[in-house]
Amino acid sequence: MDSLITKEEAIKIVTDIICDFFDEEPVEGKATEKDELLLKVNKAIRNNIEKVSAEGKLPKALRISDWGRKEVIYSCPICNTSFTILGNHEKHCHNCGQKINWDVPILLTRQISEDEEKEFIAKLNKELEEKE
Repeated sequence: MDSLITKEEAIKIVTDIICDFFDEEPVEGKATEKDELLLKVNKAIRNNIEKVSAEGKLPKALRISDWGRKEVIYSCPICNTSFTILGNHEKHCHNCGQKINWDVPILLTRQISEDEEKEFIAKLNKELEEKE
């Protein structure tokens, strides 16, 4: 079974669940609670990503933290949301729900200067891509 679903499949699944849960009759000219919830879910899913994997994905290195310049800040590999605040404590992306595999270097053994940062991040991301 493919572990990825499209937005349309997610919308259909959630719509079916919501429709089974609510037993409302439509009122002409007035949206029901179910209708409003369906619109919100549909909008949230459509504004999000094309596919989310149920399996953990390695995050992308985003930048080096300004606090000591020894910590790598990562972002979601699907929607690029930064994990600046909670870092590797986020098991799933707080924006798109992608499960994150934190088998990546977080703390570095030396400081990375601002001049080295771009090259270091590019090299680290290449290594992470090869690892997946």
